[in-house]
Amino acid sequence: MKTYQKKRLIHPLVAVLLLVGFAACDTLNKEQEDEISREELEIAGEIIGSSLSDAEEGLLSSFYDAVSTVGEEGIQSRIQNQSREQERQRDHGRGSESEYHYDYDPETGQHSTWFIRKFEGPLVSRSLKVRSVYIYKDINGRFIEFPKRQQDHIETIDYKGTREGTVESQYRYNRFYRFNQFYVDGLSAASPVMTLTGSHQSNGEMDVNVMRRDMVTNRTYTLEMNLNDIRIDKEVVQENGSLEEGITGFISYRLVMTRTINGEANERKVSGVIELAGDGTALLRFDKLREFFRIGLANGTVDRPDDTSGQPPVRPRS
Repeated sequence: MKTYQKKRLIHPLVAVLLLVGFAACDTLNKEQEDEISREELEIAGEIIGSSLSDAEEGLLSSFYDAVSTVGEEGIQSRIQNQSREQERQRDHGRGSESEYHYDYDPETGQHSTWFIRKFEGPLVSRSLKVRSVYIYKDINGRFIEFPKRQQDHIETIDYKGTREGTVESQYRYNRFYRFNQFYVDGLSAASPVMTLTGSHQSNGEMDVNVMRRDMVTNRTYTLEMNLNDIRIDKEVVQENGSLEEGITGFISYRLVMTRTINGEANERKVSGVIELAGDGTALLRFDKLREFFRIGLANGTVDRPDDTSGQPPVRPRS
């Protein structure tokens, strides 16, 4: 699976991020007014691709966990399709949970879980610690104590969760801490569509093989995402057994990448919008730039613009 030599991470993982709100990016960052090299855009695409990917425990994997049901026996996905699940297990798998802990507080309605999840496959391997808190409510706003037994009564899920660990795929090695907060509405049969609002914050360090430049480079990063008008077509999801092919909407993002050379840190800020297309992909757009990438939500693959050696930096639209 490896196509590059894994580098030793230099910087320790930044301490746990506190959840803070952030405004959607209506204006262009000053740094983005300057010329942006294609290399920087490609690295940004790889970081965001990993952060979205189901296979690399990104946003899509968190969505799957958020709409699952939990109990003393473990975590159970509400989205199942045998052929899809077999394909997923072969390619990148849900992984196996160990050291599972569960607690329920009837006063707050909080179901708390903690476990270790690991997976080793031909395309990706990962090891991480997952902590989650769920509040399930019925259509009348009452707490649901036994979500597995009462799945048909669940109308909303308030979810908060962290993921901390490492993921290695064909072209990336990523060490990260991620915090997600989602509110999911419309889960009962009374609604054909689920709606989802929330946010994502992460920091980490990535070694990435920039394929078209035959090089391996390293960045530390922080990433913030704000979920806007996310809709999930339940019929499409059930038919395909895949959230990736039933989810649409927009995610605004702000990414800060830092590269350290000879002890000197160089920072680059990038912002823009991610459009979830409802066909298993997302379009990654950069503020006031013509360039865009297409990202596969299952594996985080990034289709880059055509590039040739010596091509000039990307310039903003006038």
